[in-house]
Amino acid sequence: MNLNPALTGVFKGDQRIVANFRNQWQSVPVPYLTFSGAYDQKVFLKALGDGFIGAGLIFNYDKAGDGEMIWSQLGLNLSYTQPLSEQLFLSGGFQYLLGSRRVNPDKLTWAEQWNGDVFDQNANPSEDFNERLKGFSSLSGGLNLHFQLEDTRTKADVGFGAFHVNRPDVNFFDQGKVQLPIKGSIYGMGTIEVHPKMDIRVVGFHSFQSKYQETVFGAALRYHVSFQRSREISIQFGSNFRLGDAVIPTLEVQYHALRVGLSYDTNISDFNVATRKKGGPEISVEYIITKVKSVKVFKACPIF
Repeated sequence: MNLNPALTGVFKGDQRIVANFRNQWQSVPVPYLTFSGAYDQKVFLKALGDGFIGAGLIFNYDKAGDGEMIWSQLGLNLSYTQPLSEQLFLSGGFQYLLGSRRVNPDKLTWAEQWNGDVFDQNANPSEDFNERLKGFSSLSGGLNLHFQLEDTRTKADVGFGAFHVNRPDVNFFDQGKVQLPIKGSIYGMGTIEVHPKMDIRVVGFHSFQSKYQETVFGAALRYHVSFQRSREISIQFGSNFRLGDAVIPTLEVQYHALRVGLSYDTNISDFNVATRKKGGPEISVEYIITKVKSVKVFKACPIF
């Protein structure tokens, strides 16, 4: 749902709960902490025919830097999925998000506090923040195309998302506006069933915002240990690569409706001088609820 609002409700099941926690760069003076949580579900209406609505809530929290810059976001996601054929599904999504940006200038230091001989932290700098907390609202949207090969685990998704299209003002000062730039994401991800018990999973992702860009691609091998109903078990090993920055080994274990994933960034860029190649661990948890569908009413043939 952070990747594209159109992916809301696009999963096998009826309800989904997801949480991600990341603690990055413990070896630098001020580590970064990020948490994301989400809930989404399918909504079926007779008037939509074979199509369905996806609805969900998403919460993001991020804390970084000497000034303890904190971003908090709470968003509502809505999507609609329309089957184009038995194997192809097109989804469009929308997100309305309320957010805040907060900073603690008391934690910052300024050049004016250096008097030529010593650093005087009690000296008042000329920097005067009009606000320490700035609220904003953001509009985002996207499209996703889903392919599912019938009676196999082979599937694929391609799509794009556009975030902060209204470019909200996030300035702490009264002078003018500082607008949050539009962020774009383009991705492709797929699963290929290569054996009754084995899949290959691939992913590619590119994100850009103003002059900043990030490209990630990777692959993984998933082995299905058990297909026993309500006792399904699978294990996945893989690695991602963030272009020009980090190698990210991954491990994922799934038991029935519960999935737990672990990853660890290992810096290979020049920044490893500060991080000593220690990037950041991340853990993700996903739980999917699948309801038992009621049997449709039917008319039995009379017995004579």
